[in-house]
Amino acid sequence: MPRYDCLVVVGSFQPFHEGHRFVLDRTLALARRVVVLIGAAGAPRSLRNPFTAGERAAMLAGVYPREVAAQRLLVAAVEDNLYDEAAWAAEVRRIAARVLPGTAGGGGRIAIVACVGSRLCSDPAVMAPWEVLPMEPPPGGPSAAAIRDAYLRAEAPLPMAACPPAVVAVLHAFRDTPGFSELLADAFVRHADHVLLIRRGSRPGRGLLALPGGFVEAGETPTEAAIRELREETGIAARDGAITAEMLRAWMVPERMRVFDAPWRDDRARIVTHCVPFLVPDAVERPRIASGGDAAEAAWHRLADLGPAGFYADHWSILRRMLGS
Repeated sequence: MPRYDCLVVVGSFQPFHEGHRFVLDRTLALARRVVVLIGAAGAPRSLRNPFTAGERAAMLAGVYPREVAAQRLLVAAVEDNLYDEAAWAAEVRRIAARVLPGTAGGGGRIAIVACVGSRLCSDPAVMAPWEVLPMEPPPGGPSAAAIRDAYLRAEAPLPMAACPPAVVAVLHAFRDTPGFSELLADAFVRHADHVLLIRRGSRPGRGLLALPGGFVEAGETPTEAAIRELREETGIAARDGAITAEMLRAWMVPERMRVFDAPWRDDRARIVTHCVPFLVPDAVERPRIASGGDAAEAAWHRLADLGPAGFYADHWSILRRMLGS
């Protein structure tokens, strides 16, 4: 006979792996019903949280189809609350009660599962009237962070040994969606021994040097986005007026366009950038610049004066690659 009427498990499952399955299998063996609450609900995609709550729920449903169909395993989502643990605990109880009425008041045999050594184990009173049930993860089990690190390198193999087959299938399909990586376009603009740079006007990297650029909008190509962002952020103009998109296209060197896709190149998310090169002919007077858009400043910089200090993310490395050094 099951020891508990209901056990509640809260986890991020980014992604769900064999260590999670080890704990959840033991939890299902101890309880008539299990409520799984997926954390970080509603959070934007990031390197730490690449999957939405819905995508993680699909992973669980793929691993436990019978239990989900029989409503032995019920899945919902809960927002994180980093600065008010009591409010988070109250929200966990509220959502569990909505999913499975009767759990909120602690009637029957109800507990929340917590990994040994976690904060819930050291301060179980926060979950009262629920019991906190400590549970050991498998020794030497997989790490979600290590799986993410490998997975977000697009060339790396899928985590066949670390994740259940149903999760591997979700990961495989996710690589082909826009959510796997954001697409950026940057402009490398050179005139003789000078290069055009901006200083970022917003976080992250406020005040640091970067190539002009921004996110590719719906319906745009990277080239179109690079030209748009270049004109917005630098106001690039000639003595007698604005430099048009057509003029910029004439200065573009498409065969030298490069893609920069290191998984950790940007702290915000997995962001892939297309760097579009523009070489202003030496015979043309150096264009005039006026910062705009997201740029706090835009200016020409003499290449000999530049070094790695003061550049945002990997933009110094991108600049060196575009210069061929």
